[in-house]
Amino acid sequence: MILPVYSTYFVTKIADRHLIYAPLHGLSAILNEKQLTQLQRACRGEVDNVDPVIVEMARRLAEPMRPPTIPQGRIASPLFLGIITTRDCDMKCRYCDFVPSAQSRVVMDLETGRAGVDAYLRLLVDNGINEGEIQFFGGEPFFQNTIIESLVAYARHGASKEGVSVAFNVTTNGLMSGKRAMWVADNFDAVVLSFDGAAFQDLHRPLLNGHGSYALVHRTAKILSEGKTDLVIRVCVTRESAARLPDLARELAETYIPGSVCFEPLTDSPLSAANNLFPPEPVEFARQFFLAEDILLEHGIAAASSGTDIDSLQAGFCPVGRDAILISPSGEINACYLMETEWMRADLDLKFGRVNAASREFLFDLEKLESIRDIPRHPPILCGTCLCRYHCAGGCHVNHRQIRQDGEYDSVCIRTRLVTIGKILRRMGASDLYLRWLDELSLNPNH
Repeated sequence: MILPVYSTYFVTKIADRHLIYAPLHGLSAILNEKQLTQLQRACRGEVDNVDPVIVEMARRLAEPMRPPTIPQGRIASPLFLGIITTRDCDMKCRYCDFVPSAQSRVVMDLETGRAGVDAYLRLLVDNGINEGEIQFFGGEPFFQNTIIESLVAYARHGASKEGVSVAFNVTTNGLMSGKRAMWVADNFDAVVLSFDGAAFQDLHRPLLNGHGSYALVHRTAKILSEGKTDLVIRVCVTRESAARLPDLARELAETYIPGSVCFEPLTDSPLSAANNLFPPEPVEFARQFFLAEDILLEHGIAAASSGTDIDSLQAGFCPVGRDAILISPSGEINACYLMETEWMRADLDLKFGRVNAASREFLFDLEKLESIRDIPRHPPILCGTCLCRYHCAGGCHVNHRQIRQDGEYDSVCIRTRLVTIGKILRRMGASDLYLRWLDELSLNPNH
């Protein structure tokens, strides 16, 4: 159980010890029962017969620290420009609830994309910002169109004229020709490649015709590894595949050259349940994640899982409320790259403007923008008592909204907390303590 002792630090019982974690102060410590009592006394100003090291810790914890904040006023420093070229896709993943519809068939026209780029560059220049970032999303952004090649060239030329440096990122399923893969490898600063490895790719991520996709994505991953781009491999982890994470880590490290591998637990959906695919058990995922991380680190590759980066602090988990500008295929400006139907199921409206192709500007609805910014400003009550509050910041506002109603931590929270605690303890050289704690949790999962 994790309880807040003061608003700036948290105490977690780890086996027979206590983890003290103060993310705003960059402080962590492992204390026994006596030391914890002394720290609590010192924080109240009672320092008689208290270890000087504990007194110094209390002094540091008393220093005022400003938590990460959400922007206010007009958009002056956008998080990034996101361009969703299409909602369509050329895969039929067994855990993805995406259903082709009239909305999914819309493909962004070139003029809408160019107008969005022009408006973004103007926004940067008007606010004295000389570095920007353009990210491409889908569906599958490269499916059924070649708009990305045109927009990258157009943005690069426009940025050069304005004296602005722009980084280009894309999230893709990797189904592309070898020629296009080589172009992507040489023209994108980072590529997030969804890829579940040899054992599970064909099983989990078939093509629309039902055939396997492994051979095609394997080829793309090899080409991207040989290019200039920073390759990030994103793995969807199921209950079945969790036990194979070390093997998968070895496969990815020895076959490709990724900068990092992101292990993302499956998000429950009706389709995934119908296909007997379920999220991994929290303790098993944490244990296998760190076994996989050790293998990746031997090859100089980082391991990641969303919401568990202890090197960064954030007030919001995702683009929502953080002034990202995501342009839909039809030119609307949204704060989220998920489908509008998914927001509506969560009682959210994340649309706050549109691109004016004629005037080459963004037309923002500032009232709606403020309401979107308010979402991460008011996280679930549970987040106030969680040591992950400045890392995962409550998770996805759309898919992880149930904890607001239920009032208790769910499996997503538990997995996130276990991995975050593991990262903290392992950095402190306390891996044995962490593994002993996981063993205890396995024997007593309700602990």
